[in-house]
Amino acid sequence: EKSGRAYYVNHKTETTQWEFPTAENTKRPSNQPSECVVCYDHLYLEPVAAFLKRGKRCCRHFLHYRCAMQLKSSRQSACFCPTCRSPFDGVLKLPNVNKDQDAWFKAVDFSCQGKLTKQEVVDILTAQFPIDQERLSEELPNLWPKWDVSGTGFITKADMQHPQLGIVNFLCREFLQVEPQTTKPPDLVEDVRGWFLFYASHRNTMQQEEVVRALVKSHQTGQDSGWQDRIRELMANAWQRFVGEEEEEIDVDAFEKGGVAHAVIT
Repeated sequence: EKSGRAYYVNHKTETTQWEFPTAENTKRPSNQPSECVVCYDHLYLEPVAAFLKRGKRCCRHFLHYRCAMQLKSSRQSACFCPTCRSPFDGVLKLPNVNKDQDAWFKAVDFSCQGKLTKQEVVDILTAQFPIDQERLSEELPNLWPKWDVSGTGFITKADMQHPQLGIVNFLCREFLQVEPQTTKPPDLVEDVRGWFLFYASHRNTMQQEEVVRALVKSHQTGQDSGWQDRIRELMANAWQRFVGEEEEEIDVDAFEKGGVAHAVIT
C-alpha cells in the first residue's frame, strides 16, 4: 500500500481492513504496561491468554483471555492471531504464578525445552504484571543472574521456585500486591482537546491507529466483539476525508477543528 501502512483480512466479513495495531506500528510510551491488542486496556488488569495450535502455543503473543475467546467465537472458519496472523484452534488461559507454579512454567515455556529464555520471561512479565518496560530493560542484566540460580543462562523450574532468589519470590514481593492505578480520561464530547492530549501522552500528534486505540479504550464498555472493526472503519473514512491518506499523523488543532472529531462524535 502506497502509504506504507499494512492491512489485515477480516475473516469474519471477508473484507480487507487496516491491521490490528502492534508494538511495531502503534506508538506507546515504553514506560507503560503492555496493552491487549484487541481492547487496548492494560494486559495485567485481566487474565491473559495465549493461542494454541493442536495443543501447543503457536506464537509468543498474549492478549486478554476475554478478548481471545471473543475472537475465537466470532470466527466461523479459520482463526488467526491479530498480531502475527499465526493460525490457532485453541485458547490457553495463563494461570496465576502464585497459585499453580508448575502450570505457569509450562505455559510460559513457549519453546517446550523445560527451561525459560530471557525473551519468554520478558514476554510474560510484561503481559501479566504492571511492568515499566524501560525499567525492566535497565534492570534485567542485573536481575537475570539472580533468577538464573543454576547459572545455565536459562531459568529452570528449580530456579524459578528458589525461596530467596527465584523469580516467583521476586514477583510475589514486587508485583502481586500492586493495585491498579487508573486515571479517568476527559470526555471526548465535553473536552476534545483534553481527550486528544490524554491519549497522545501529552504529545501534540497521533497516528491513525493511535486515534483508533483511544476511541476503543474510551468507549469499549458494553460493546460487542465487532466494535473495534467498526471504529477502525469509521476512522479510516474520516482520515481519508479530512486528513488525507498521505498524512501519517494529525495534530490536536486539526483533530479538534478539522472535522475528524465531529465525524467521530456524531
